Amino acid sequence: MSISSSPTPPSRALIDDERRFKSITLPRSRRRLQYKVIRKLGEGSHSTVWLAHDLNNSRYVALKILVSEILESTTELRILRHIIEFAPEEGSRYITRLLDEFEHRGPNGLYKCLVLEPMGPSINTMVEELPQFNPRKRGMKIRYLLQMAKSILKQSLQALAFLHENGIAYGDFQPGNILFALNDIDSTPEELASARGRCASPADLSPGTEAGR
Repeated sequence: MSISSSPTPPSRALIDDERRFKSITLPRSRRRLQYKVIRKLGEGSHSTVWLAHDLNNSRYVALKILVSEILESTTELRILRHIIEFAPEEGSRYITRLLDEFEHRGPNGLYKCLVLEPMGPSINTMVEELPQFNPRKRGMKIRYLLQMAKSILKQSLQALAFLHENGIAYGDFQPGNILFALNDIDSTPEELASARGRCASPADLSPGTEAGR
């Protein structure tokens, strides 16, 4: 498992911020040809995240588009670059990999775009989808099985230890920012990937191995 460097987004972006994300499209450049946007994965007050198909490398990616006001390097981006430079192999076990980055000009200004590996659900939402809790029964306690909970905790602590060993202090360690890794998502047909919630299927999760931010 690994840790998310971004805070858990609210259920929707603030009304005042919506103008900064409205009508975002990739420019007519090699980037637009490379990344085919499939659907929105989530949004927060500082960014929106989209599932996209990297046509040049035949893989799915998550495009994180920051608000137009954020033009300089963010703390998240500096940390991701630091990990790539000093601990790329070990970092990929714990932290969502930064695959690419670029800027594009949209209708409301210049946007910073981060290309990340796509991840599954957070540990606080995945427990709701486990088969033993469906159908839901009255009075049922929704929690992970002991061995799975131990595995999640162990990998989370290993991720924190990795960050500390590399001089990084993480200040938002909570279940909403710890995500499961996906199993072989690149083999998923695009029509299935475009279905809402497709990336959150329990069948696609690595059982107690790596997870992402």
